[in-house]
Amino acid sequence: MLVFTLIVLITILQYQINAVIEVPGYWYETPAPQGWWGAVASDNTGSYLFAVQPGGYIYTSSDGGRSWEKTSAPQAQWKSIACDSTGQYLFAVQDSIYASSDGGKSWTETSAPEAQWASIACDNSGQYLTAVQYRDINGYNEGYVFTSSNGGSTWTQSLVTQAGWSAAASDSSGQKLAAAQNYLRSVWDQGPPFTISGFIHTSTNGGATWIQTSAPEASYTSLTSDSTGNYLAAAQCATSRGAQAGWVYTSSDGGNSWGQASVPQACWQCITSDGTGQYVAAGQQGYTNIYISTNAGISWTNANAPSQSYFGLAFSSSGSLLVATGDRIYTTPASPTRMPTLTQAPTLVPNRVSGTRSPTFTKPSVKPTVTKRTHSPRRKPTTKRTPKPTRKVIYLTHSPSRKPTRKN
Repeated sequence: MLVFTLIVLITILQYQINAVIEVPGYWYETPAPQGWWGAVASDNTGSYLFAVQPGGYIYTSSDGGRSWEKTSAPQAQWKSIACDSTGQYLFAVQDSIYASSDGGKSWTETSAPEAQWASIACDNSGQYLTAVQYRDINGYNEGYVFTSSNGGSTWTQSLVTQAGWSAAASDSSGQKLAAAQNYLRSVWDQGPPFTISGFIHTSTNGGATWIQTSAPEASYTSLTSDSTGNYLAAAQCATSRGAQAGWVYTSSDGGNSWGQASVPQACWQCITSDGTGQYVAAGQQGYTNIYISTNAGISWTNANAPSQSYFGLAFSSSGSLLVATGDRIYTTPASPTRMPTLTQAPTLVPNRVSGTRSPTFTKPSVKPTVTKRTHSPRRKPTTKRTPKPTRKVIYLTHSPSRKPTRKN
């Protein structure tokens, strides 16, 4: 009976491991340390992942999020991270811009000027970079856009409007770029609330020139691009004076025209897309959820992610893996048609009980076959034993009327 129980438990455990890795729609809580996680990036395959902690460190994973390692990057207010297609070249921003050419093992501060950097993007090679600066309501911080064509060795200030830039995106070549603003300007004689002045600009020549697109004025928090630069998606956290709710907008023509996505109005904090631009995911702030589109933003579905605020999202290039950051780091196979098919997989039921993070699993419908040895219930199985050697015993006889005599 003990052997049978162990076999059943091992089989269920194997089903659970396969389901965690391959079942679409299931969110796997990775073993990354609990805390406030910000931006996240993925290489093309989804094997190499990179995540930053605002006020903390930079962590890397080389196995799709199953394990994480803290890098040697200094503790700082990390805001954004980007990587090339292989995960070898990394770039992260705080008050300075840091670069790594060995997958995050070592880091070097680049020559970019010190500023309140908000976001960074790079091409597939890791040579063409775009970084934007934030500008607060008092007008402090420069609020410019910088580009680099040599992996961050040198930087050039772009000729674009000075503003509170919040997000940057790049195509695979580094030539088609997009940048979004999130600039709250206070009318000091009237006091709060603030007036919102935010637009989206694009460039088709690596940042040499920029044009303002027709995207509506709003407070933009995040921006994403496919590999061609034609499919863009932008997330808003606010749309009008004092309104703390926005929309998601998408474009299929490089930003020339934009359409409002069919998602609930909310404070959308992060957005990402795969290499084709067909898979798009957007995360909300305020303990809500993540929405996913598989047709370039035409229709959306609730991803049923754990309820929390999300601050970072990243797709692998194929859309096979989606990683999300909040107070923890989660991954999910987001593309059912691109994943291996499971047979006899268990039904996965996420546990929504407050304070319980681990999922519960139902028993597989098919039990493993176990061959037992049978024997008669009325007879115990006989075991052949080797007889013990006999010892010869000599007894002394004596008359009952006499005591035995002992030989000295």
